Amino acid sequence: PYRKFVKGIGAAPEGICNNPVVYDMIFDAAWRPGQFNVKEWLPEYTFYRYGKKNEQVIQAWYHLLDSVYSSENSYREGPNESIFCARPSLKVVGASTWSTRYLFYDNSLLERAATLFLIAGEDLGGRDTYRYDLIDITRQVIANRGQMKYDEIVKAFYEKDIKSFNKHSKAFLELLLRQDELLSSHPAFMLGRWLKEARDFSNSDTEKDLCEWNARVLITWWGPDDPGTMLKDYAHKEWSGLLKDFYYPRWKIFLETVRWQLMGFDPTEINYFSFEKNWAQQKKTYPISTEKNCIDEARKILEKTKKQPHAAIVHR
Repeated sequence: PYRKFVKGIGAAPEGICNNPVVYDMIFDAAWRPGQFNVKEWLPEYTFYRYGKKNEQVIQAWYHLLDSVYSSENSYREGPNESIFCARPSLKVVGASTWSTRYLFYDNSLLERAATLFLIAGEDLGGRDTYRYDLIDITRQVIANRGQMKYDEIVKAFYEKDIKSFNKHSKAFLELLLRQDELLSSHPAFMLGRWLKEARDFSNSDTEKDLCEWNARVLITWWGPDDPGTMLKDYAHKEWSGLLKDFYYPRWKIFLETVRWQLMGFDPTEINYFSFEKNWAQQKKTYPISTEKNCIDEARKILEKTKKQPHAAIVHR
């Protein structure tokens, strides 16, 4: 009865700045009569987003619908979070306080979607929306592989298998850097853009420094001057530059400390809060653009999958 009074709808997504498909679907569904069918909507969406029809990318989105965009039975707040962004420990539950790192979907569907998406690059590679989504999907592939390596690290620790611990620790850190390299191939996933936009808020050097400090704090320890804050990593980002200079050294320190424990030593407890605060006070500049080919970067990662799906796979 109120339809005739509606002039528009909006959302306040807390500065998340990701998952465009979610917002596109919400805003489109609001104007459609009758029951909304996501499966029927997806092919239309891919045409709208990429400018042309492509069967591989449609099939990829169906796989994503059955995996990362599927519903789980249990209640939780927030999405699955990357192990890379979590404050290191042997009992990581999630990066932020309220969410989880545990996957509720079949990860092979995600890997299949990513490979199909890569194949579609021959047709859609010139479109920025395609390149953004390819990187984002491949980013999730690496994050999930990192989670598997983390589980092997924990297993090796409790079994006191230092050889296995060293092997999986090395692979974990390599995956983290590989993700940083991938994300450096698109400006939307680069720390430099975030910091530049913060500094551009003012013409005063003092205020520029303050704005940058705030921008760094928001995506790391959030702000309370309290080592026990529940808000640590609340707004964590998988961004190039942040992964390499913040998450990588944080995990490397942890893994080296645990290795000393396995060797029978009693290393000093890590002061993560001090590390995080010190990083927020730095002034290092980061790139805001790139000349890398993101399709090539994604291919380096995805061609390592054990079994790549054929382009003609029919999912539904």
